Amino acid sequence: MTLRGESGLTFIEVLVVMLIMGGVIGSLTTVFVSGMRAEQQMSQRFQVQNQARTALDRLRRDVHCASTLSSGWTSSSVTLVNDCSPQGSVTWCTQANGTRFSLHRAPGSGPCSTANPRLASDLLSGTAFDFQNPSEESLAKLRVDLRVILPGVVNPYRLCDLIVLRNSSRTVDTHVPVADCP
Repeated sequence: MTLRGESGLTFIEVLVVMLIMGGVIGSLTTVFVSGMRAEQQMSQRFQVQNQARTALDRLRRDVHCASTLSSGWTSSSVTLVNDCSPQGSVTWCTQANGTRFSLHRAPGSGPCSTANPRLASDLLSGTAFDFQNPSEESLAKLRVDLRVILPGVVNPYRLCDLIVLRNSSRTVDTHVPVADCP
């Protein structure tokens, strides 16, 4: 027995509703997944940038304690004669890590390599250091230029600092000034 006025949904109506609901749920899933990927990329970017900032702070402390650079410094390796270090010196270097570079710190004046603690990674270039000898007008200076980039990111994050060796002495010497960070 069926009552008049009682009506149900047809199969076609149920199918149309299910297709609409599937489209809405699929769209929401896509939005959530892309949001999760963006959050993960931002987290990775923050970690790499934070590593670089922390490494630059530690390098800055070592440079401020240093009286001079050891001879034979390069744009990818610097040994600081450091009065604050028990070993008497500290070596900082960049090492190739695939297509990117990493920043390492080695106690003493020995070779710096990937065996030493890595303080920053995903550097775009291995040339991070430039040195200015002291003169009558200024103390010795070390320019550090770290460019950090992650895969898939177009513009690198740049940390550049001109750090004065506070314990260096002024000398009567001609010098070529180091370019300031733009």
